[in-house]
Amino acid sequence: MFKRLGSRGKSVSARSDSYKKCSHSRYTEGLSESEDSESGHWKSRSKKKKSRKEEDDLSQPWVCEETGPFTPRIRYFDFPKTRMPSHIKTYDGSEDPEDHLKIFQTASKTVWWAMPTWCHMFNSTLTGNARVWFDNLSTESIDSYDDLKKAFFENYLQQKKCIKDPIKLHNIKQRDRESTEDFMRRYKLESRDVKGAPECMSIFGFVHEITNPELIKHLHDKILKTVNEIMRVTTYFLMGEVAASNHERKKSFPPWK
Repeated sequence: MFKRLGSRGKSVSARSDSYKKCSHSRYTEGLSESEDSESGHWKSRSKKKKSRKEEDDLSQPWVCEETGPFTPRIRYFDFPKTRMPSHIKTYDGSEDPEDHLKIFQTASKTVWWAMPTWCHMFNSTLTGNARVWFDNLSTESIDSYDDLKKAFFENYLQQKKCIKDPIKLHNIKQRDRESTEDFMRRYKLESRDVKGAPECMSIFGFVHEITNPELIKHLHDKILKTVNEIMRVTTYFLMGEVAASNHERKKSFPPWK
């Protein structure tokens, strides 16, 4: 019986030693974890679970990983939601670049935007050819609003210097196989660079260079005083031609029986 008690005592003692070792191991592990946290190396399992949870939380704000003309500090700047002032218009490269920049900067000064916000908001005004120009800038070449303004001026002020003389309007001719609609669009774009040309000269230049005889006769029958008027009349004429063509095409099909 004493032997049994003795062996039982040894078993209890062994368990006690094992428990102490376990407790000591957990304690030293806790100290090590605390020390690591103080030195900047945190090894907590709970933190790992938290970060994993945060990664799986699809409701968190997300930014698409992409490159572009903006440097990371501009591209990933966390600016608050803001509205563009209503009188700031978009810019497609065909208007005066100085006018667009002045209007944008004057409005921006009243809303107290941070510098990266200036960059993003100015970028949002660019459309058409101006958007293509911005997208083709060197990767991460824009690190401030001054960089963006400089690149914008270098490109568009150079175009502004190429202003044509009024007589150059007569060199804007309709090309072979160019539709009247395409020529009208190109004439409007290229004639904007011709400063100081009287309205009558712009009208005469357009009418003189189109090749559609029916349209020429139609325009001569009207008394048009502005380029906008002549473009509107031309647009309606072309729409009428399309409608008439569709009507003739329908008539050529045999009726259903």
